[in-house]
Amino acid sequence: MGNEKTDWMIYSDREMSVMSTQEEKVSFKELIKSLGMTQKEFSETFGIPMGTLRHWISGDRECPVYTKRMLAYMVELKRLEAKRDEDGE
Repeated sequence: MGNEKTDWMIYSDREMSVMSTQEEKVSFKELIKSLGMTQKEFSETFGIPMGTLRHWISGDRECPVYTKRMLAYMVELKRLEAKRDEDGE
């Protein structure tokens, strides 16, 4: 395994797990879909300019790794919050 660094990342719609930095492939389409949001709603919720988000989705520009990690974490928190509200907790 060498000097691989691991971080908590979302790797599916239903769970969080540890991924190595070599495996990091956060799909913005999947993140947005997992919240049931439109691109515009995602942009407004997380304060990301629409142009920037579209460039990340299309692959024209690379999102910084630290931003991917933060967004994956924030998306997971949002999904857990929505689930908790759904369950009436």
